[in-house]
Amino acid sequence: MKMTCEESRMSINYLIPNKETIEAIRQAREENLEKFKTIEDLMNDLNSNNQQD
Repeated sequence: MKMTCEESRMSINYLIPNKETIEAIRQAREENLEKFKTIEDLMNDLNSNNQQD
């Protein structure tokens, strides 16, 4: 993508996060989010939430 932008002279700064990413970062920093020790623990939690719906 960087090469394409440079070749077509497009000015896109791909290092600046968009609004949605900035909001997700803010929420992660400010809210008490659940933490998991392993990916397996995370996946088990996600799957258990799907089964309750």
